[in-house]
Amino acid sequence: MTVDGKFDNFTNSNIVIDTIAGANDIQSRILRTADANFHFNMKGGSLGFVHNFPKTGHQLTADGQYNRSNNESVNIITNNNYAASDGPLTNTSIQQQNGNGNNQRLNAQVDYTNPISEKSKLEAGVRFNQTKTSSNNIYNLVGVGNVLIPQPLLSSKFDYVDQIYASYATFSSKIGQKFGYQLGLRMESSDYKGTVYSSTGRDGDIVDTVSNFSISYPVSLFPSIFLSQELPNDQQLQLNYSRRINRPGFFQLFPFVDYSDSLNLSRGNPNLRPEFTNSLELSYSKNFDKANNLILSAYYKNTSGLITRYQSRETNPLTNELVLVNTYINANSSFVGGFEAVSKNAPAKWWDITSNLNIYTSKINIDDPSIPTADQIYSWFAKINNTFKLPKNFTL
Repeated sequence: MTVDGKFDNFTNSNIVIDTIAGANDIQSRILRTADANFHFNMKGGSLGFVHNFPKTGHQLTADGQYNRSNNESVNIITNNNYAASDGPLTNTSIQQQNGNGNNQRLNAQVDYTNPISEKSKLEAGVRFNQTKTSSNNIYNLVGVGNVLIPQPLLSSKFDYVDQIYASYATFSSKIGQKFGYQLGLRMESSDYKGTVYSSTGRDGDIVDTVSNFSISYPVSLFPSIFLSQELPNDQQLQLNYSRRINRPGFFQLFPFVDYSDSLNLSRGNPNLRPEFTNSLELSYSKNFDKANNLILSAYYKNTSGLITRYQSRETNPLTNELVLVNTYINANSSFVGGFEAVSKNAPAKWWDITSNLNIYTSKINIDDPSIPTADQIYSWFAKINNTFKLPKNFTL
């Protein structure tokens, strides 16, 4: 499989900055143009194996996929700055960011399914994922005569390897005709390694290793329980519990400040840890007929090590000005709990209504007393969608 693509993007922005603090009423203006192009190509392949046992549904499968992609980009941003919104041009600055990188992904898994009886089924498997990413960004100012002036402090190169090892087993069955259950357990461990480089030389090439970091996580267990009880008159009760993991992504770990957008400076945090969430949900459903039903749910989610955004005040090494940089931290914990009601109704053959009501509360807890946190919030929203079936297969 081969994929090749290119994106060109040109934008004009008229930005007015208004300061009304105290007795001030000052306005400045930035007229910005951004001309960016991005090119990528990807090649990959997959391999699969299936073995069917004599019994129907008894199966062993093995799958593997590998793909590699390369990319390169050029982004030129021109800022025309006006000290007063209706005043003369104060100065013009032009920056150019050249980027390139590659990404490799390898997935391999083996799955086994065995329908033990008419009511029971066993499923198990193992899985391995590996991601290798390399990113190289050269930041330049554009001088007189379109001469590129490299900015080593703002340029970056980062290599990253992420590996995940997992295995799972689930067993589902029924007790009688009304009560069903599924019990599952997944075991998982992961590690990721990163290398950060500095930039030296007049051409801004990045050659010197600054630091290496490596984080490994031991085996974690992720149980899941799904219970269902059928009630008379097309009613059903369900109780579900699961534990899940969410790992930080590449850009959440990338340890350099991205200065390509002066209005939205961002940097990853290589010390981020995965977050773990325990979810519990109790739901009731009632089917009145084919066109009308109701679902009521109460839910609770508790997350430890929550990955959340955080703003820090820092100095821009290019301008020596104080700026706000958006980054990420692991909060201590958070929870979300609430009640949701969903109703689907059909007053007529040509009219469908879906109504939704959600009432919930949430709170983020952070151990660091220097970081302000919001109080527990209470909120709700309601939504009604109407669908009208028109002639000639049109809908509104």
